[in-house]
Amino acid sequence: MNAVLLGLLGGLATLGASELLLRWWRPRPVHTFWKLGLLSTALRTTLVLGLLVAVLASNSLDGRLFVPALLGSYFLALLMETYRHQQVIRSK
Repeated sequence: MNAVLLGLLGGLATLGASELLLRWWRPRPVHTFWKLGLLSTALRTTLVLGLLVAVLASNSLDGRLFVPALLGSYFLALLMETYRHQQVIRSK
């Protein structure tokens, strides 16, 4: 159960990182928004791969539970981030 909870939290942490980047980027013009997408992708990928390597290398959690929880919440966070980016673009 601990592995599932930590996997969910790890995936949702990517949403928090994306939201922080979005707030930091907001005053910039819309035509530079693609740079935010690249930066966000790089940050989220680094975070998720780092969590996967750390957990699977240390054998501290059950990987069969951690990995699906992490990836599931990560993909949910991707959908939420896409929605937030569309909101910001439409508001400018």
